[in-house]
Amino acid sequence: MKKVISLLLATTCLVLAISSCGGNPVITTGNSATTDASGGTSSTITDPAIDHSLKPGTIEFEPVTSSTDNAIAIEEYKENIKNLIIGDTYTHTDGTVYTVYSVGIGPGYKVCREYDYSLESLVVRGGKTKKIESYSFQNSTNLVSVTLGEGVESIGDLAFFGCGNLETLSLPSTLTTIGGSAFQGASSLTEVVIPSSVTSIGNSAFAGCTSLTKVTLPSRFNDQAMLKDIFLSNYKNIQFVFVD
Repeated sequence: MKKVISLLLATTCLVLAISSCGGNPVITTGNSATTDASGGTSSTITDPAIDHSLKPGTIEFEPVTSSTDNAIAIEEYKENIKNLIIGDTYTHTDGTVYTVYSVGIGPGYKVCREYDYSLESLVVRGGKTKKIESYSFQNSTNLVSVTLGEGVESIGDLAFFGCGNLETLSLPSTLTTIGGSAFQGASSLTEVVIPSSVTSIGNSAFAGCTSLTKVTLPSRFNDQAMLKDIFLSNYKNIQFVFVD
């Protein structure tokens, strides 16, 4: 009987202790502690649907010296991840905060390397991030969704070449350049809106996008020869909407 009473007392104490902390658990998208309105510290539950990609130690990078102080280019992402969200700053393991100037470092280098097969969605938040370099996500065959935030200005050659399952593509109003073969082989794309800010689209940028039926793009590209160069043989199957 004494054991039963002791157990009941312990349970009561635990309930009181929890209630005295104040507030319910807070679901956040970060990893820091939170404080509720009563001043008590709430437990933090990380949203499982969001992968926080730029944690210390998750990337290899190269300094960018020609553009801005304390900026980097992401060379390689070092974790297996499905939903890659790239913010415009990165805090290194030594505590240094860097500006993420570009995603990728150029020809021949893929950001996810051995993990590109598992990548399903990509969000580049933009802001200070200006470039998606050449080859960055080439042959990421399971990539379904790409969202590039305001601030991104250029997409390099073959950046998303061979992404055959890419269905959703969102491009920012700051974009000016889409490189050659940038989205070649994205055969699951059905519609693309190219912002009016874009002044240059490379040859074969959307070649092999065999499901593409509607494209909105700046009126400066309202030229049959240019459309042939960009979309190759599929341009005849596309409804083009030209905007100023």
